Amino acid sequence: MQYGPHLIQIWRLARKYLLVRYKNSVLGIFWSLLNPLILFLIFSFIFGQAFPNVPNYRLFALSGILLWNFFPGTTLQLIQVWPDNAPLLRSYPIHPLVFSLAALVSSLSHFFLILIPFTLLMASLGWSPALPALALLPGIFLLALFTLGLGLFLGALNVFFRDVALLWNTLIPALFYFTPVVYPPELVPAHLRSVLWFNPLAWFILPLRGALAEGQWPTQDQWTGMVVLALGSCFAGSLFFTRLRRYFIAFL
Repeated sequence: MQYGPHLIQIWRLARKYLLVRYKNSVLGIFWSLLNPLILFLIFSFIFGQAFPNVPNYRLFALSGILLWNFFPGTTLQLIQVWPDNAPLLRSYPIHPLVFSLAALVSSLSHFFLILIPFTLLMASLGWSPALPALALLPGIFLLALFTLGLGLFLGALNVFFRDVALLWNTLIPALFYFTPVVYPPELVPAHLRSVLWFNPLAWFILPLRGALAEGQWPTQDQWTGMVVLALGSCFAGSLFFTRLRRYFIAFL
């Protein structure tokens, strides 16, 4: 298999996805800040004084929302990427995985672009750079691998059952509240706290928010959890996609 042409296709498609996102938009990237900023303002206003054990709740909530914001947008794009590109898949010999990887590269590029204004906003809330914040770089790539695996699995199902995308879009708000994005896990009653760890996103959000907002390096157990989830998701999603790929054209 020749990887050069595929890499070129991935880069061109990723660039296209990124440009289309801001096409004919006066404010451009700042529209992408609107949704997380609205969430931040809501939770800052309602719960700003509700968690006295959190030293700087606004910074705590903003960093959690920043990390969360990557996940739902990327999964929805991965789920829809093959139906959205059905004419190309039917007409040209392009590997379906090219579209998924291009969508992921586009989402990662978008994340690092909005990280710049978010960093300025966090600085206005009292955040100062610290070495543990560097854990965000490998951490977000591990989250991206986990998201890719999940996206391949759900995307393959969505080719045959288009309700998958609609169902996932409905479940995302519930998943947001099930994940400790804007509240500390200590808020959950002790007898239910272990349930949080059945949510894979908690394994990413908690250590990466701790590194970004609290200046704490993820522990070895946390790194291990993130690596296992990322690789396990990628393996399972790739296997599922490979088994179903041969039937895609008939259903697209």
